[in-house]
Amino acid sequence: MPFRPCLCPGLYFEEHGGNGRPGGGLARAIEGQYGSYERFLDEFVGAGLSGRGWAVLAYDTEQQELFIYITDDQHNGHVVPSIPILPMDVFEHAYYDGTNRAGYIDAFLKNLDWSVLNARYKQAVQPARTRIRILGRGG
Repeated sequence: MPFRPCLCPGLYFEEHGGNGRPGGGLARAIEGQYGSYERFLDEFVGAGLSGRGWAVLAYDTEQQELFIYITDDQHNGHVVPSIPILPMDVFEHAYYDGTNRAGYIDAFLKNLDWSVLNARYKQAVQPARTRIRILGRGG
């Protein structure tokens, strides 16, 4: 499923309620691609601090790798072909507690439910099913 901004709020609220400790297949993929979880955090938090919409860790289905991108506001950012794994809203939620965006990002990361993120990642990396449509005469 390609990224559609209207999907991010549902994904955003679903990924909270955990202890924020990374683990599982997604954490291993992050470490493999970014060298360490800390280096990934530097890039992801940097995207959240510099963007004005969403910072998103997504899976590129063609390149078969994770990547981070930002959107400029609440309604732009269609990146094809990608599947959002970890969207972080820095457009409105970051300002519920004043203008402490860095504090919001820290709290966001500490409350992630990695079982949800791992399920998204596992689904994203599965090979797409070939869909064959047989056309014929009705009858």
